[in-house]
Amino acid sequence: MAKVFLSYSSKDRADAQKLSDLLREKGVDVWIDQLEIRVGDSLTEKIGEAIKDADFILVMLSHNSGQSQS
Repeated sequence: MAKVFLSYSSKDRADAQKLSDLLREKGVDVWIDQLEIRVGDSLTEKIGEAIKDADFILVMLSHNSGQSQS
């Protein structure tokens, strides 16, 4: 099963969740922050581990992501 790291603008959270759900229905193992990061977790550690373990990085490009400052 392919492992995918999903990157997106926080303003696109609902669309990212829909995409994650669709990919999971197709048998793709998707890492998405809102499901994997818990209060107290180190963001850099969690994201770094997820990227390292991923087979693919999927970036959702949108108007929001283009306007993002971070």
